[in-house]
Amino acid sequence: MADFNRYFSKLLKQEGTKYVNHPLDKGGATKFGVTLNTWRVLGWDKDGDGVITNNDIKLLTIADARYVAKTYFWDAFEGDRIKNQSIAEIIIDWSYGSGVTNVKNRIAKILGKGVSAFNINRNASRTLFSKIKNARISFYYNIVKAKPSQQVFLKGWLRRVNGYNYEAEPNMMKGALIASSLCCLIGLTYYGLKNDK
Repeated sequence: MADFNRYFSKLLKQEGTKYVNHPLDKGGATKFGVTLNTWRVLGWDKDGDGVITNNDIKLLTIADARYVAKTYFWDAFEGDRIKNQSIAEIIIDWSYGSGVTNVKNRIAKILGKGVSAFNINRNASRTLFSKIKNARISFYYNIVKAKPSQQVFLKGWLRRVNGYNYEAEPNMMKGALIASSLCCLIGLTYYGLKNDK
């Protein structure tokens, strides 16, 4: 099954640890990938001034970021129940920049049914991963087409999505290795028997 800790380590490398508030970023103030809007839904008033503002984002810790990543993003897609790590990561990472509901709708179109770990696992394959990756890339180009001011982010978005590559889950690789070994053994046995005649 997919491992949240593996994804969270990658997320921190991608998002960085510094407070950012780019004027063209619709997400607004961000730290560790946690936006002000997300923190207003899930978080609390960290500086005790009675309102959740950019200053509270500046005070976020890695523990806060882990809490948000797990409860708001990973669990929304039943990440712990998705078999393939790379498929779980590319889906959940997409929701970081584009919103959980938006990404669920887009994944549902790809699957042709509701988004659940069960439905994702039934389709888990290199083909599904490629469909998701291509849909994500097209989504970014369409954003820039509709809002040219977002061109400034395109290179970073594409670099991020292209940082994800499909990897078969360990059991599948182990199964393939066993199957390959059996084929070799059968071939050698047949060859040996043939030569003994």
